[in-house]
Amino acid sequence: MQPWQIFRGLNIQSDSESTEIWVGKILELPFGKWLVLFVAFIIIIAGIYQFYSAYVANFDYRFDIINMNDKERTTLRKFGQIGISAWGIVYCMLGILFYQAAISFNAEEAGGLNDALSALGEQPFGVWVLGTTAAGLMIYGIYLLILSYYHKIYEA
Repeated sequence: MQPWQIFRGLNIQSDSESTEIWVGKILELPFGKWLVLFVAFIIIIAGIYQFYSAYVANFDYRFDIINMNDKERTTLRKFGQIGISAWGIVYCMLGILFYQAAISFNAEEAGGLNDALSALGEQPFGVWVLGTTAAGLMIYGIYLLILSYYHKIYEA
């Protein structure tokens, strides 16, 4: 595909289609199933790390605490914890999709963010889990907006 075609919008694939194509190519390799399993476990570990990061709140080093009062700092920390936990759910769901693709040797099982969120909605109590995750991701967006105001500026 030529670079100019991207700007014209030709032959552009969705996130999940692109993922399925790449997973399919990897599965065709001699140890492709194991590579996809490895990627699945890395994604799941990244998701678990998101939960750990939210729990210990090791992201608040970014806050400019000199210009914040305790209530602002606590609120921003809670928003960050909720949002980062929501990302943990999404990462774990993506990892599970990759795991299923490797086990079933079917690249269509893998997918992008859209497929991960759709899979969440199909689970028991999925509407509630999906709604909670969506709310968490919105709170994460609010966290990033507030953080942009209170972000610590490093001087060289």
